[in-house]
Amino acid sequence: MKTSSLVLPILVAICAWSCSSDSTPGTGPSPAPGANVSAVVVTGASALTRAGQTLQLKATATMADGSTQDVTGTATWQSSNTAVATVSASGVVTAATSGAVTITATYQGTAGTAALAVTIAPTTPSGRSTMTATVDGAAWTSSATIALRTTLPNLPSGVLGVTGTNGFSGAYLEITFAVPAAAGTYTFGPGQITNAALQIPGNRAQWTAGTSGGSGSITVTTLTATGAAGTFTLNLVPESGTTATGTKAVTNGVFNVTF
Repeated sequence: MKTSSLVLPILVAICAWSCSSDSTPGTGPSPAPGANVSAVVVTGASALTRAGQTLQLKATATMADGSTQDVTGTATWQSSNTAVATVSASGVVTAATSGAVTITATYQGTAGTAALAVTIAPTTPSGRSTMTATVDGAAWTSSATIALRTTLPNLPSGVLGVTGTNGFSGAYLEITFAVPAAAGTYTFGPGQITNAALQIPGNRAQWTAGTSGGSGSITVTTLTATGAAGTFTLNLVPESGTTATGTKAVTNGVFNVTF
């Protein structure tokens, strides 16, 4: 009888231990994907204005019990248009070109989105080239310049050619000139490998300075493998065969270009 009275408590204790060892206290089976997620919100969106510009987005999941969880690092990120902007696995957006794009973050089957506008302003080839001058007393500002260096057999240093295109307002659209690709001051005249022009391409009007007339000087103050800078002053005469009339004075010319 004593033995029987001891066996029952021991069996009860063993059963209690065995049953409790099948699970960790305070936890239960993992919920089905998305079962506890009621919404995902993506924040941090703002306009992007430069190619290569980055932006960190954040994904926050709202759970069924009302609590929130930062899931930026565990969500799956996707861009609706990778040509406009891409997004990394950690929510970093990188701008590529102008356009609209929607970034989606998905966590446990629930998705949230953010709309982004990428507006990249037109730039010069280098992004830093400028040309300014005064044409017949009026300020002239160039929105883009192109600097090219070519090699000529009789000029080992090559030729520095600069074109300024006025993208703003004003009667004159282009100022161009070419001088030896070396630092120094160059004047126009017979025998000089230099030339300059002021153009209104749409009207076939062009004024020039060079071997056929006109005068002026261009000073290349700096010239490196990556850019050139200097000043210029031009007195231009009508180019034969165009509609240009009268002379044009270009003063206070300044250029700063990168290759």
